[in-house]
Amino acid sequence: MVAIDNLERMKRPDEKQYAWVGNRGFEVAKAILGSNVKFINMDVCDIDPSEMGKFDIVLLLGVLYHLKNPMLALEKLSEVTKEQLIIESECLLTPFRKPLLRYCEGDSYNQDPTCWFIPNILAIQGMLRDAGFREVKVVQRMLGMKGLLRLILHRGITSGRVIVVAYKT
Repeated sequence: MVAIDNLERMKRPDEKQYAWVGNRGFEVAKAILGSNVKFINMDVCDIDPSEMGKFDIVLLLGVLYHLKNPMLALEKLSEVTKEQLIIESECLLTPFRKPLLRYCEGDSYNQDPTCWFIPNILAIQGMLRDAGFREVKVVQRMLGMKGLLRLILHRGITSGRVIVVAYKT
């Protein structure tokens, strides 16, 4: 098992305040669980199956909307996925029946300068199919009270969370 995170991103001005954390959370969890997971400091867009191999199950949890190049990242993950990719992500919840991505300039999304694109569910599904996944299933949609209030106030556009499973075979 392998876990990756891009610690280099913490050298950016908008994330320098978190640099001291490094991968401490991972190391604490690894120690508590007695895990033998190997940590690699790497950007998801630099994944190479010839170096890493392939994995039965790949997790992309809370990362998709933080990626400047989400399509490239999904293509790279497809290359190392044998069976399934599980994604948990922020998503736009809209009444529109078209794939959409919201671009988040600066810290315009939740005052978080690390958010780049918030996709709707149709965009996530389409991107996964185009990245090489045969079947894509939405297994959970979540809308909290804050999202429900935004849905009412903004008349049909808000955000929530989604869990999607994409299958290679």
